[in-house]
Amino acid sequence: MSRPFTTITTEIPSGEALSSEVDLGDWDLEAILTPAAWTTAALTFLGTTTSGGTDVSLFEDAGNEISVACAVDRYISITGTDKTAIRAIRWLTIRSGTLATPVNQAAVRTLTLVLRKGQ
Repeated sequence: MSRPFTTITTEIPSGEALSSEVDLGDWDLEAILTPAAWTTAALTFLGTTTSGGTDVSLFEDAGNEISVACAVDRYISITGTDKTAIRAIRWLTIRSGTLATPVNQAAVRTLTLVLRKGQ
């Protein structure tokens, strides 16, 4: 039996590095579709378990910041340790760049999140 998929979008405003907060509910993040224009930067993640809670940067158990390479107009799968760490939070914010070096986007950037119903 297959689990249903859905998509939602979030934006990183022009001149900013953080997206709006996304409620993942009981959905798992499977992939991110990037826009046709992108100011070069990896994607990293912040999260919290409560709406409006204090976002914290997400790290995997070895102490590395969860980061995925990003390029324009791509479908980026979220797998392995990254997926496990993201699954543990409910409210997700996406950062352009890293905790140490955020990268402001030159224009509004819309990211499409592909979600799969959690078990």
